[in-house]
Amino acid sequence: MQPAPPTAPILRIAASTTAAAICAVITWLKFSGRISSLAGCGSEGGCSQALGGQWSQLAGIPITLPALALHLGIIALSLPAIAERFQPATRQRFLSFAACTLIGAALWFIGLMIWGGRGTAWCPWCLATHAAGLISATSILRSSHSRPASLFPTAAAATLATTSLALAQIFGPAPQSHEITSTTTPPRATASSPAPDSTTPANLRQFTGSPRPPRPVSFFNGQFAFDAANLPILGSPDAPHVLVEYFDYTCGSCRDLYKDLGSLKTAHPDKFAVVLIPCPLNRSCNPNLKPNIKDHEAACDLARLALAVWKHSPASFPRFHEALLKLPLPANPAPAFELAATAVPPDTLRATIQSPEVAAFLASSTSDYASLAAQNLRMPKLLLRDSIMMHGLANSAETFVAEITRQFSLPKSPAPPK
Repeated sequence: MQPAPPTAPILRIAASTTAAAICAVITWLKFSGRISSLAGCGSEGGCSQALGGQWSQLAGIPITLPALALHLGIIALSLPAIAERFQPATRQRFLSFAACTLIGAALWFIGLMIWGGRGTAWCPWCLATHAAGLISATSILRSSHSRPASLFPTAAAATLATTSLALAQIFGPAPQSHEITSTTTPPRATASSPAPDSTTPANLRQFTGSPRPPRPVSFFNGQFAFDAANLPILGSPDAPHVLVEYFDYTCGSCRDLYKDLGSLKTAHPDKFAVVLIPCPLNRSCNPNLKPNIKDHEAACDLARLALAVWKHSPASFPRFHEALLKLPLPANPAPAFELAATAVPPDTLRATIQSPEVAAFLASSTSDYASLAAQNLRMPKLLLRDSIMMHGLANSAETFVAEITRQFSLPKSPAPPK
């Protein structure tokens, strides 16, 4: 092999220092439960879905912790004052093992981001960490001391380590990725459309074309009230239990929750209905987003279309809602408009999505979400009952169904036949 250039140790130290700094911050934020505090990685975005999801840890330990240890070891053994205290062969074995492990980890975790399954998302901080790790690893492997014959045992050990990690994450118990909160201090509530009569709550949230007899449901000691009969809903407003979901059509976790709600319907038929409150993550209709949240393309357009379809063709809404959640991301509103126009005349659609009524509803829902996010930034948010709220996505549909079953003290549904 060609000798490494004189700048190799400097480059190696700089790259591993960068990676170690990122790993240290993420590890601290994960242990403190504040992963959403990472700039550029708000919980409404996909980034924290990766940093806070099931692939970000193993047996309760953040993956960034062993990565931090590897990078600190590389830095230490690249400093002459420390390196000279170790035998050259010992030093090189560790460096080679660390380099091969970093390469294997980068392949695994970047592969997860590309794969895009449940609990995965593109994460700029993860990519930066892996890029720095690959630079450091390349510097090590190009050094004059790393020859193929001596490299094979450490490469085999590193491959075994990263493969074991991947298998443990795939087949091991998935860590919890959602949170349940119960607060006796209700969040700030916002006003909504006037109630149809004096017998319903003054802050009742409604959005309808043809008013139906109201079915009020309330949360947080009545501070949040919803008319299940006159809001976008999945299921019957007469169901025994009515949940309320704040969501965005372009949010990956929200799309996965839709599938979980289908599993809940299968497990407990006719027991639940879900009121749907669109809360777009885009500043063109949501001025309440934190500065570190990236706008979700077309989120406002899709929310307006959904409300217009609900207003003029409630029977078409469930199918349209599902179609919006299946649109490829980044979303293109043109196909969604064409689909909506099969249920509602195009001129009526255009007038409704530009109406003050839709603007007022989105202003109310995004203001609501801002107050609910004071407890936890994760999206989606599911109001369960009283002051109990679920933040984020469960690690599996089975976990979600079990959690809701427990919250409402329902009998467990029998296991499906094999």
